[in-house]
Amino acid sequence: MILLGAAILMFAPLFHIVFPKSNPVVDAYENDLDAKVWLIDQQVEKAHNDYKNGAITGDEAYSLIFHDLLPKRSDQIKINEKLLEKKEDSERIFGWKTWRSFWNGWGQRLPYVVFVLSFSFLFFAFNIKDRLLYWSLIFFQLAGYTMTTYQQAYSFWPAQDIPIKGYRLTIFSIGLFMGTSIILFMKYYFSKTNLYMEIIRMLNGVLIKDVKPYVKNEREYEEEIMWPTLKNERDALKQG
Repeated sequence: MILLGAAILMFAPLFHIVFPKSNPVVDAYENDLDAKVWLIDQQVEKAHNDYKNGAITGDEAYSLIFHDLLPKRSDQIKINEKLLEKKEDSERIFGWKTWRSFWNGWGQRLPYVVFVLSFSFLFFAFNIKDRLLYWSLIFFQLAGYTMTTYQQAYSFWPAQDIPIKGYRLTIFSIGLFMGTSIILFMKYYFSKTNLYMEIIRMLNGVLIKDVKPYVKNEREYEEEIMWPTLKNERDALKQG
């Protein structure tokens, strides 16, 4: 678990570099749109060459280029911009333009999850006795989970379908709920584990201290009672 967290911290912020900077589908569509503008440019160049070759008069070339082709070119560019914007929106990944931008955004936010979970694990593992410090760190964790949930939701929420205030309130509420749930779960887990360990230590103490006087053979006591008992405690600690 620790190695997995370390791997996420190391590679998540850099994973986006394996993806192309742009979307190939959008690039191909943009090239098709640019081809329409290029055809108009070719017509402008042809009109200019026809004037130079005497095929058309100056007035005809001026009228064709400035009254017909260039306005047509300007309109085509505006149409292309709208079509390209629609295409980009249809090809978005969770609201991001490309897989590279998605992994760049999410990869930088993913380590927050590792940090806050690791902090909670260490917090309950050390079983802090100071009440002021205990509740201060509980509040710190709630803030951390709320912020982390907001960052994760931001990465995957494709569009803002609700007002900005409602969006923020929703994310804050979800983060607070999830943070509280995780903290309560870890508290329950470690409390239960500590209770099991106390019971095992108490039973081991009874076996090691109280049973030994009744065993005549020291070697038999070590092989059949003491070492198996200590091994059971070690295995229980590993599982806990």
